[in-house]
Amino acid sequence: IKISLVGIGAITNKHIEAIKYFNKDIELISICDTNEETLTSKVDEYGVEGFLDLDKLLSSSNPDFIVLCTPNGLHYTQAMQCAKSGFNVITEKPMSLNLTDAKSMIKTFSDLNLKLFVVKQVRLLKRIKLIRQAIEENHFGKIYLSNFNLFWSRPQSFYDETNWRGTLKLDGGTLYNQAIHYIDLMVWLFGEASTINCFSSTLGREIEVEDTAVINIDFKNGAKGSINATTLTYPKNLECSFTIIGERGTIKIGGPALDKIENWEFQDNFAQEDIYKDKEGFNHKNFYEGIIKDFNGVEQLKLTGEDALQTIRVIEAALESSTKGKQIFL
Repeated sequence: IKISLVGIGAITNKHIEAIKYFNKDIELISICDTNEETLTSKVDEYGVEGFLDLDKLLSSSNPDFIVLCTPNGLHYTQAMQCAKSGFNVITEKPMSLNLTDAKSMIKTFSDLNLKLFVVKQVRLLKRIKLIRQAIEENHFGKIYLSNFNLFWSRPQSFYDETNWRGTLKLDGGTLYNQAIHYIDLMVWLFGEASTINCFSSTLGREIEVEDTAVINIDFKNGAKGSINATTLTYPKNLECSFTIIGERGTIKIGGPALDKIENWEFQDNFAQEDIYKDKEGFNHKNFYEGIIKDFNGVEQLKLTGEDALQTIRVIEAALESSTKGKQIFL
């Protein structure tokens, strides 16, 4: 599978790591970045073609997938540009910064019979897949309440490193940039939301977007959910935790990055032994394994643009709720 990477930033290393891991199945053939110094350095390091302009890559390279690791606000226009040139796309989250663009992307790729995947590697963690299995097999019974706490640290220097971070047009804010994986997990696990209520503010950083948000969600299945997200934690990431309280089961996964099983109790002892053996960290290897299987017709990777749509819908509704000061009914 031939891959071209667009955008050489912090997240790119995760893709490179996975591509190297699956080097028998995946080959990086070209990269693109607008920073000439960065591009030259990485061309030498990776031993591939380099392009300063996406149009030039599209006309001169022939990958099976173009991977977008660019600022959030560019994903929509660049994905559409790639599609109109006949290329399948893998985009980092978020697929877009609004629901209209997300729907347009899905329609365009469908009409052109092209693939559009969104990187949602957290869904593929073993501990998350076990939660999904527990829900599908009714080990929780009725689910009453779920909560995500994202207490991370992004100092002002983080936003000042590059001119796109913290901007409305290219970053999107804490919900689109940091909390999106965890909002996505709630939607993926509990289904469609019916009502959203959100309070968000810019409390401690000199940026255009929110650095702190509190969201309450009413799901169509009756479950209640809440998300507390901030990038203001001092002096480092404190917690990324997920709690589910059900009729016959209660779980909490905590630590700074969903990496510690704090509670796992089911009436029927579901996966009681397996869960504590799960030491897998965050990476993109599971995602690329899914790409390989999908490409070869072994197993469909259900991380398409369509699969990402509900998450964009919830974030857009949360920001609308905060701006208008009222509940949003979906």
